[in-house]
Amino acid sequence: MSKILKTKKEPDVSIIKPDLIPAENENFQSIFEVNLKVSPKGKNKIKEEGFEKGYKEGFNKGYLEGYKKGHKEGFEKGKREAEEKYKNLAIKLETEFQEKIKIVETFLKNIEKE
Repeated sequence: MSKILKTKKEPDVSIIKPDLIPAENENFQSIFEVNLKVSPKGKNKIKEEGFEKGYKEGFNKGYLEGYKKGHKEGFEKGKREAEEKYKNLAIKLETEFQEKIKIVETFLKNIEKE
């Protein structure tokens, strides 16, 4: 084995070039080696994909939680307002009813006096 072939990676295209520098105790290496190193472009792409995925998941989760929280808070606020209006209406109707009873009583007393 006089020469070992090395693989030089160009933009996503693998080019095989011969190794012109002899080395001591050379061992045979396969021409087709698996490149386990990730290129900087690949790292950036993986980071961007991970960021996008995390962003989408976080956005959807936050949107859903916000919707549920807003729905709950809105329901509770509406319930409190309705109860308050109901109490005010009940008080108003009771006072009107008492006033009408007084009017009727005074009318009946006036009739008895005559």
